[in-house]
Amino acid sequence: MKTYNVTRTLVVSLFLCALTVAAQQHSTVEWRIALTDLESRLARITAGDSAAMEQWRADAEALRVSIAGFQGSHTRIHVTLPEPLPANSSTPALETQLQALKTATDEVIRQSPGTPFNLGVVTVDVSAQTAAPVPVASAIDQTGIADDQALNVAKAADLLPGVSIQHIANNRNEAGLMVRGFSTRGQVPFYLDGIPVYVPYDGYVDFNRFQTSDIAEIEVSRGYTSSLLGPNALGGSINLVTQTPTRKYDGDALIGTGAGDALLSALRLGTRRDHFFAQGTLD
Repeated sequence: MKTYNVTRTLVVSLFLCALTVAAQQHSTVEWRIALTDLESRLARITAGDSAAMEQWRADAEALRVSIAGFQGSHTRIHVTLPEPLPANSSTPALETQLQALKTATDEVIRQSPGTPFNLGVVTVDVSAQTAAPVPVASAIDQTGIADDQALNVAKAADLLPGVSIQHIANNRNEAGLMVRGFSTRGQVPFYLDGIPVYVPYDGYVDFNRFQTSDIAEIEVSRGYTSSLLGPNALGGSINLVTQTPTRKYDGDALIGTGAGDALLSALRLGTRRDHFFAQGTLD
């Protein structure tokens, strides 16, 4: 029986608290509506319209009494209310009264966390220093390409982390690349010395067509990519850096055999002068 009485008392207390909060929210909403109405009516009152001014004064007094009654029933709330307006008050006096009622209403809302106009304050303190995002990039140079005998860009880029060959489903036997799951068709742009390369027909680039005999480095950016490279770099970018001559007379050659009576050959010849360089390659 005692347990029942305690439970009933708790339920009644929660119900009364809910009613108090609901009444408090209802009052503040009504005050805000009344203030908006008083402000709009005051702007339309013309000088000498004593009837409109007297009605406005009566409505403002009703709002003042309502706030005063709310303050009397909530002893923890302390606001400063204006004095009642005398009859036949001037327009400046009405404006002053309106501003005072606004201030009193805002003060009640500030001191009442349960009102719908007071959402509270959330303070977040961060002590750790946040570092700027760093692009994740990797590259393979001519030495790594030669060691793994990668004869085209598709085979060479497949050696990099996060990069895989995408066998395009068509009849042209083309090879694309996937960078962390993003395709080189519209998501990972492809550049040759910073110049974008694409096929207008369907957007696919066949990486089997790009031989590695004159490639100095293959750069793959995964994630953040410089905006200077242009748009559509959702998953990163791929850039081929061509090899340039470093001496007055420069060159190298490649020859080999492969399965199916394949003959692999490449020749690069170049020259570097004081103000220019020239180079030619043949695969």
